Amino acid sequence: MSLSFSHTKVTLPDRVITRVVEGTTVLLDAATGRTFTLDDVGTRALSVLTSSASVQEAYEALLAEFSIEPDRLTNDLETLIQSLSSRNLLEVGGV
Repeated sequence: MSLSFSHTKVTLPDRVITRVVEGTTVLLDAATGRTFTLDDVGTRALSVLTSSASVQEAYEALLAEFSIEPDRLTNDLETLIQSLSSRNLLEVGGV
């Protein structure tokens, strides 16, 4: 999955409920009852992704915040987006 970060935005569907508990996020799909848990880094990434105008904007913010190689961050974000969207916990669209 190779996303065009500058032309992609992600959002949480209305049916997905999130709760942060001690730094981790639990996502609940209210339609299916399925849950997914993110650690503290995944929690931060999801927060920045869903509050940014594009994945590129989120990428730049996370790159400035974390000590990580740019290629690793690209791969990690693509993996997170793919993982959540394949479970219908994240909607991927154009900017």
